[in-house]
Amino acid sequence: MSLTDSFVKNLKPVDKPKKFIDGDGLYLYATPVGLKSWRFNYRFQGKQQTLTFGTYPMVSLKDARDKLVDAKRSLKAGVNPTLQKKRLKATERAETEN
Repeated sequence: MSLTDSFVKNLKPVDKPKKFIDGDGLYLYATPVGLKSWRFNYRFQGKQQTLTFGTYPMVSLKDARDKLVDAKRSLKAGVNPTLQKKRLKATERAETEN
């Protein structure tokens, strides 16, 4: 069952950290303090990794699904999406400092 925007929006803080599966590897990770973050678990070169796309509502369900498609493209091309995200952030940081 896929998640809906109204479900995510109305989700109350949970008793303990919990995963709400959207499908295709994407899930919403909810914490007791009310934080909701989009995550994707994958394997790269035999190692389990987790990529976080951002927190809700800063990253909507649609945006998270779009980022999932991009991450899967990277994996298919043989590029680790977590390292790609780190490089992109480092480049953005360097550009703002200059």
